[in-house]
Amino acid sequence: MPAAKAEAPPRPRVHRGARAAGGPAGALIGRAFRDARTLTVVFTYLFVVYSFVQPVGYRRVYTTPASREAFARSFATNPGLRLLYGEPHNVATVAGYTAWRVGGVLAIAAAIFGVLAAVRALRGEEDAGRTELVLAGIVSRRTVYLSSMAAIGAATLILWAAAFAGFAVGGLPVGGSAYLALATASVIPVFAGIGALASQIAPARRIALELGGGAVGLFLLLRVVADTASRAGWLRWATPLGWAEELRPFTGARPTVLLLPAVASVVLLAIAAQLGAARDIGSGLLPLRGSAEPRLALLSSPAAQALRSQAASLIAWAGSFAMFGFILGVVAGSVSPADVPQNIERQFAKLGSGSITTRPATGPSSSSS
Repeated sequence: MPAAKAEAPPRPRVHRGARAAGGPAGALIGRAFRDARTLTVVFTYLFVVYSFVQPVGYRRVYTTPASREAFARSFATNPGLRLLYGEPHNVATVAGYTAWRVGGVLAIAAAIFGVLAAVRALRGEEDAGRTELVLAGIVSRRTVYLSSMAAIGAATLILWAAAFAGFAVGGLPVGGSAYLALATASVIPVFAGIGALASQIAPARRIALELGGGAVGLFLLLRVVADTASRAGWLRWATPLGWAEELRPFTGARPTVLLLPAVASVVLLAIAAQLGAARDIGSGLLPLRGSAEPRLALLSSPAAQALRSQAASLIAWAGSFAMFGFILGVVAGSVSPADVPQNIERQFAKLGSGSITTRPATGPSSSSS
């Protein structure tokens, strides 16, 4: 009998919509965007709420020009508040106050988002083994890398739109709101480039996050020194967080400063792409130690071993909380009763907590008094 002719399996049909959306690159962008949706949603909520609350709250607390001028004389020169929010400009107005409060805080949040998004999209995918599976097909490394960056770019646009909506709904001018949101979002691609570079250097996701987090801390420290130390303002030009300040939304805009984050982003992402093309998947420029001298500390029980495995993260978080507590202490120690509006004092009194500017009495002398 003649041998039965084996029939080739039917080729899968590609939907026209997928082909029009960019083929493999479009599919990779969509998947990367969906994988990061939780991170994007959380930061979008933060951006829109914080951008809306600040101008609305300022109008409700400081209702008269006199109260706003008093605020500008007291709080704007407070060195503790400069640690958190940066250098103030024209804070006697709603727009200037919002640019100061929102720009300082959301720029830090944008930096964290950029690092987290890039490390998750690059090193996280490699550690999970998905990048190797994708590259086993007809997709090149360049396509995978650019698709991941495009997904982060789409998320950046969403965060910009969230901040812009918060400012505009909060009553700020539309043009200035768009520019302030752009100043804040301009931090994201720079730190996404830092996260991408850390993903090529580090052999594991945890180490890449530590490198990226260290970069955020270093640039924040430079911004703090520039905003608080005399004759150190030039340090703002050495940190992307300072570039966001120097854009000066609502207080003498400097749009040409946008060239700095644009150039820095392109350079960092290009270097990361070159390093990624020259190494093996799953490895990093830093070697992952395969062996080391035995260390038996904290191996006496499962609980001790769990503590040991999370020691680096715990130390980092403890240091962050300590620094935040120090900043709050500096702010609290530098606020006088004249700095706090009477309506806020009355609200605290209703809660039964006494005066916001009175320190709690402690020790034997307090009980006798």
